[in-house]
Amino acid sequence: MYWLSVGESQLNMMFHMLSSYMLEDLGFIALRKYLSDDMNLLREVKGNFQEYRQSFLVDKHTENRFREEWTRNYLYHLSDVINTPSIEQLFYAFEGATVVVVSSGPSLQEDIEWLKKLRPHVLIISAGSSIQALVKHGIQPHLAVIMDGHPVNKKIFASSVTREQPLLFTSSSYYEISEQNSAEKIHSIMKSDAVSQYFFELSKEELFISPTETVAGTAIQAAACLGAKRIILAGQDLSFPDNKFYADGIEHFAAETIDKTVQEAPKKVLNVKGTYNTTDESFSLMKDGLENLITALPRIEFVNSSCNGAVIAGAPFKPMEEMYKLLASESVDPDAIADLINEKNIAVDMNKVQGVRDKLIATREDLFNVRSEIAAILKLMNKLREFSRTKPAKAQNMMESIEQMWGLIANRKWFSPIFESIMPIEIARFDQVLPVIVTEHQLTRKSDLIYEHLGKLLQDMTAQIPILEEMFSESIRRLDKKTDSDAAVHKDI
Repeated sequence: MYWLSVGESQLNMMFHMLSSYMLEDLGFIALRKYLSDDMNLLREVKGNFQEYRQSFLVDKHTENRFREEWTRNYLYHLSDVINTPSIEQLFYAFEGATVVVVSSGPSLQEDIEWLKKLRPHVLIISAGSSIQALVKHGIQPHLAVIMDGHPVNKKIFASSVTREQPLLFTSSSYYEISEQNSAEKIHSIMKSDAVSQYFFELSKEELFISPTETVAGTAIQAAACLGAKRIILAGQDLSFPDNKFYADGIEHFAAETIDKTVQEAPKKVLNVKGTYNTTDESFSLMKDGLENLITALPRIEFVNSSCNGAVIAGAPFKPMEEMYKLLASESVDPDAIADLINEKNIAVDMNKVQGVRDKLIATREDLFNVRSEIAAILKLMNKLREFSRTKPAKAQNMMESIEQMWGLIANRKWFSPIFESIMPIEIARFDQVLPVIVTEHQLTRKSDLIYEHLGKLLQDMTAQIPILEEMFSESIRRLDKKTDSDAAVHKDI
């Protein structure tokens, strides 16, 4: 038995362990009492597990797809994070406010004029690419949010006006945007970012924002952190109304790419007018993620004002015109968030800077040591299979040496945050087979498993180490540059 889980509160932990370690299909076994009296409950638990596992696998493949981008962003953002206030430091600064979270869907076009009228009465937060449409129509969001780690964001923030808006950047976002932004900035280290948590010695419990399928989810969590009592969703179509992907003014993707996506959309979704829009799997996942987020924030009133978009459970549709009448008596300062960020502007803690810098240098140097240790293990491993068949006593000693040497590598404090970030699938696959290796008693079979699975993992790690060393060197350079720049500013003052 690898894991025993008792009680409803342990289900997600059990689901996580099962998803991490199961190699084949799962068999559900129940006591007779539950089979006769609680079959519906059993089916519900089984369905919940299957849903959890699907989400787990999607997350792992997403991590794998963006692994190099995200790891680079985490490391390169360290210098900006250390010099800016966090979203957690603004907790409930706007308690009771109404926030409009603006996304890039086609419905945004019909609400632009209403957003202009609403700006003095609500906080406007642009999610990702929607900032293009807002600034094109002369609307300055109180806060722009960026989560995506792809360089395509350079196109989104190509206009100098987009870079003059107060910015919330997550540690996963494309690093060049935060360093080019000339306005007030705040950061969010994501709960999924083990790299930054390691270097800043933070726990997940100290962080507010979790990763979601869409940047709108990040913006919603930012609004919740700021103390919003009501969140209005604008341009959140989650589908292709009238066969359109984006609102006018969103120009970071080629038209032919967008047209192809819309034309090949295989699904239908109910819209707020009672008819159906075409949609695809990506939007369906985003919709599920937003609805789960809305459920997790029961104290906040959600309204969907996307006039042609999909129905969103938990966010009833109300036209923006109706919301304007409701909110006309409320008021928000035009630079409310910018002013707050300036008030919270923190003096750089040089001890903290030095601590992060020392950790970066030590980890970079230790990567060189690990490369040598891996080479030594692989050298032993090349003889292990042969000796397991010809000299079993020697093979047993060799196997124990390999296990000890591997343990010295895997038990380093930085190992999990760094390598699970840069090679999540490879680490996950090895974790799955590790119990099989540990419990195998037949010497030749055990040596074959070690050679095949640990050997492959070590080779993959060797290939990643030069990339990591380069990232660490650049992260140190950025930290030094930022520190020197701040020191010069303080000297001038």
